[in-house]
Amino acid sequence: MWKFVSLLVLNVPSDGTEFDFLNGTWTHVKDGMSLTTRFEPILDGSAIQSTTWMDDSNRIITTSILTFEPRASVWTKTQFLNSGNRVTFVGGQEQDGIALEQVSFNGQPFDPVQSRLLYQPVDQDGFDLDWQSSADGGLSWTPRPTVFEYERVDRPAAPGGAGRIAFLSNRDGNFEIYTMDPDGSDKVRITHDPSGDHLPRWIAGGARLAFLSQRDSEEGDWDRFEIDADGTDLERIFMKERLLAKDAGMFPEIHPSGSYLVYAAERDGEQDLYLSRYDGGGEQVLAPAPGLDSRPRWSPDGSRVLFLSERDGNPEIYTVGANGRDLRRLTSNEANDRYAHWSPDGSQIVFASDRDTPGALELYLMSAEGSDVRRLTDNSVEDGEPSWSPDGRFLAFRSDAPGNSEVCVLEIETGEITNLSDSPAYDAEPAWSP
Repeated sequence: MWKFVSLLVLNVPSDGTEFDFLNGTWTHVKDGMSLTTRFEPILDGSAIQSTTWMDDSNRIITTSILTFEPRASVWTKTQFLNSGNRVTFVGGQEQDGIALEQVSFNGQPFDPVQSRLLYQPVDQDGFDLDWQSSADGGLSWTPRPTVFEYERVDRPAAPGGAGRIAFLSNRDGNFEIYTMDPDGSDKVRITHDPSGDHLPRWIAGGARLAFLSQRDSEEGDWDRFEIDADGTDLERIFMKERLLAKDAGMFPEIHPSGSYLVYAAERDGEQDLYLSRYDGGGEQVLAPAPGLDSRPRWSPDGSRVLFLSERDGNPEIYTVGANGRDLRRLTSNEANDRYAHWSPDGSQIVFASDRDTPGALELYLMSAEGSDVRRLTDNSVEDGEPSWSPDGRFLAFRSDAPGNSEVCVLEIETGEITNLSDSPAYDAEPAWSP
C-alpha cells in the first residue's frame, strides 16, 4: 500500500515539479497478496495521484496524493485508506534513498515518531521498500527482516465505460479465453494453447485476466495463469507457493480491507468456512455446522459473507456476519440453489435455481435479506453463471435457450435478453470487468 512514493526514489526531479516520468504501473506481492498501483500527475503536474488496488478483488484499498515543497526540499504524502482513515508522511532525500516519517493519523500527531518508510532504488524498473521502526523517537531505526520488492510493469489500461466481458469458448477448436464489448461486438481471442483454458476472472482493476489451465503441467494439474487484457505478458502463478493461507484456493476471496480471507476447507470430514488473515494467521471457523459449506463471497462493504450450505439437508443460500454471528437463511425450498452473487451495491443477490423448472436452472433475484424474490428467466432449459455489470443494471450469463450454450446479457429493469456470443460453439463462464 506504500507504492505511491516509490517512484520518487528512481528519478527525483531537481525542482520537484516534473512529474511526467511518474506515469506508469507498479506491482508488488505482500504476504501472497498481489497489489497494483497506477500513477498519474494531477494539478498541472504539481502533484501525483496514485490508486492502489488488490489484484484478485479489484478493490481499491488506498489513494494517495504526494506534493513537493522545493524551498524546503520536503515531500508530503497524504494517504487515504478505504476505511476512511488518513495517514500523513513527511520526509526527503537521504543517503540511502527517500525516507518518509509517519507524522500523523487522522490529524493526530505521532510524538515521538515511531515508524518510517525508506525507499531504496534497485534500477529503473525496481526498488525496495523498508518499513522501519524506532524505539527512541527517530534517533535510530530498525529495519524489517525482509524488505518489500516492487517491479515496474507495462500493462494496458483497464476497459473504460461499460467494460468488457471475458468468456470461455471452443469456437476455434478448443477451449480458450475471449473478451468482447457488452453489446457482443469486438470479440478478441486472448489465449492460444491446445490444452484448454477455463474460468476467466478479471484482476488488477481490469487490466489483467486470471484463469485456470492445464498447460505446462505434465500431470494434468490445473494451475492459475495471468495475462494482460490484450493477450500479452502471460505468467504462470504458483498460488500454493505464493499464498500463506494454503486453503484459499486459486481465486482467493478477499475482504474489502485486504486484511482477511474467507474460504471453504475440509477438516476432519467436514467442509466449513474459515476466516484468516492474509498471512494465514488467526484462522477461525465461520458459522460451523454439519453439512457442506461452499462458495463464500464477501459483501461489497465487507460486513457479511454470502455462501451455499447443505446444513439443513439441501443446497440453500445463507449469509453470516463477518464475526460469525447473525446467521441468516435466505432461501428455503427443496430445489437446487446455486451461483449466488452480491449486486455491486450489496442490496440484491442474483442466484440460479430449478425451483420452478426441475432439472433446469433459471435466474432469480432477491433482496440481501432474502425477500422480494423475482424470477428473471423463464424457459425449459438451463441458465446460470451470472455476472453483474459494474453499474448493476445488467447480468451476463450462460444460457441454453438459443439452442446451444451461449453468453447472453439481461437488462434487469426490462427483462430484455440479448445473445452476445452468437456462435454454434460452446460459450460460457462470462465475467464482466470491474
